Amino acid sequence: MFTGLVQAVGTIVASIPLPGGAKNLSVDIGGLGVVPEIGASIAINGVCQTVTSIAGDIATFCAVEETVRRSTLGKLSKGMKVNLEPSLRVGDSLDGHFVLGHVDAVGVVTEINKGGSSEIWYFTMPGKLKAMFAEKGSVTIDGTSLTIASVFDDTFSVSVIPHTVASTRLRYLGVGDDVNLEVDVLARYIARQLNCGVNSAHNTPDSQIDEDFLAENGFI
Repeated sequence: MFTGLVQAVGTIVASIPLPGGAKNLSVDIGGLGVVPEIGASIAINGVCQTVTSIAGDIATFCAVEETVRRSTLGKLSKGMKVNLEPSLRVGDSLDGHFVLGHVDAVGVVTEINKGGSSEIWYFTMPGKLKAMFAEKGSVTIDGTSLTIASVFDDTFSVSVIPHTVASTRLRYLGVGDDVNLEVDVLARYIARQLNCGVNSAHNTPDSQIDEDFLAENGFI
């Protein structure tokens, strides 16, 4: 469990493909200022990964085939920058939102409008996720907790303050770059009950929760 508040930007020092599509990633995590134990969880660009070895500031992780397929970790190479966040501990401040570190899809930066006290960033999203995006709702982009500004058919936007850009890997991104997307955990389960969203193909068609049910019971 994470908060979506990036605590450091690390650097990939090695990216080694493994048989079956997995990948070993070695990351300079010195910016975190802590030495994690083997077995600890760290979010890398929003993907929950387990520390398999540690040597000084270099931590190694194994991204399994499913992770490589569903996220951008498979595209990481030596020298690339990544967002880092250690797992949330009981009693820690929750200033973002609850983030699982389970990526739902990969989006693409389509537009960046700079000016004033914030920047408006636009990203693509798969149509199957649209039901889980709402204005003023939460989304995690490469591990960064952000508030959705607007939702369109297959894109959405967020408003980003300069501090967030400067302290995350957003400062290295441009139009056309891929990012990891994780929808809000509450939206994920509501959408499943309504038979829409990322797992809709596996839902049973006889769910008793629909829009009429929500209206009758005062939810909408």
